[in-house]
Amino acid sequence: MSTCKSSFHCVPPHIIGMGRALKLRIVVEGVETRDQLDFLQMQECVTDQGYLFSKPVPANQLQHVLRDRVSEDASMVAERFRNRLAS
Repeated sequence: MSTCKSSFHCVPPHIIGMGRALKLRIVVEGVETRDQLDFLQMQECVTDQGYLFSKPVPANQLQHVLRDRVSEDASMVAERFRNRLAS
């Protein structure tokens, strides 16, 4: 019997561990919920993408989306760095 909440909570730690053992940069795709993001942060993943951050946008609109998100993302990034430094 599995003690995992879902396959999302069972599979990624093994894949992340494999990637680290191979000294690869790990990008987690498909992050859709805050619960998933929190879990990945506990796994010390540093790169993730998915609907939680933005729905797909055409290339010609990407600059505008990024510019609009800079201020709100800056505080989130700063918090991540503070947490890493505190560890």
